[in-house]
Amino acid sequence: VKGNAWNLIGPATRTAGATVVDADNYLAGTKWSVCVTFNPDPGAADKGWTNVRPDTTVVTANNLIVERGYFCWFQADGTIVQQ
Repeated sequence: VKGNAWNLIGPATRTAGATVVDADNYLAGTKWSVCVTFNPDPGAADKGWTNVRPDTTVVTANNLIVERGYFCWFQADGTIVQQ
């Protein structure tokens, strides 16, 4: 990823049946500040804009949904390694 810039990512996982990945684990090895996604479905519980920020524990609010697009701000160049 390019540092000091917004990058578009689409989280993926090698874990069969997984629909989410922990953002901190998925973005390990990068210095990220926030990821933003938009769900246009008016009936969805997470409709509209959602922000995901780093934390130090595995919590639901810190998950990235697999195959959804996220704009993420990275403070430095880095590499995302699919888990």
